[in-house]
Formats: sequence, structure tokens, C-alpha cells
Amino acid sequence: MTRNPELDGLDEFLLETREKWNAPGGSVAVVKGKKVVYEKGFGYRDVANKLEWTPQTLQSIGSATKSFTATAFAMMVEEGIIEWERPIRDYVSKFKLKDSMASNNTTFVDLLGHRTGLQVITLQ
Repeated sequence: MTRNPELDGLDEFLLETREKWNAPGGSVAVVKGKKVVYEKGFGYRDVANKLEWTPQTLQSIGSATKSFTATAFAMMVEEGIIEWERPIRDYVSKFKLKDSMASNNTTFVDLLGHRTGLQVITLQ
């Protein structure tokens, strides 16, 4: 990765923030276009054994993936790629739930709101 002047001061900011929040460690990546322009780990993934946190350290992000998914859907809606209330089957023909009526009618809003009540068995 080449030096990016737009990111000057980011290391210091992240170190200060980690200390302020009393976090053992973390990592950050900055993507511009389709290229990673910055990636770095800070602190420790194991404080007791002084094992450093790297950009490759796996982290549990829990329910934050729901906001990532909703944001991705919203971006596609804004770009006209999908519609919130149109059945997913219109976009992914192999989308399948245990109930055929639900398979044919479930929308992106239904998925995000967990309102199908059914388990996804195939999504290809």
C-alpha cells in the first residue's frame, strides 16, 4: 500500500481512541473504490499473552451484520437494482423457504424485519 495523505493522523486518532475506550485492541481497514488503501491492527487480541492485534485477527461483530445488510440493500434500492417490496424470487430465482407461498412472496423488507417466521433452506 502506498502512503495516502488523506489518512495522515489516522494512526494517532485510532491509538488515542483505543486508549480512551480502554479497548484491548482492534483493526481498521479503509477501502477507496475497490482497493484497500489502509489496514492496521492496534493493541492486543490477547492481553495476558501480549499477542498483537493484526488486520487478519478475526473479530466477532454480532448483530452489526444486520446494519451492513440493510445498508447494502438500501444502496441497491437507491441505484434502482432492487425494490424493497418486490419478491426476492424476482431477483434470485433459487431463493427457497420451507413454505412455497412464502418463497414466492417474501420481500427484502420481510427478511430485514424477520417477519417470515421461516428458515431459509436454499439461497443460491
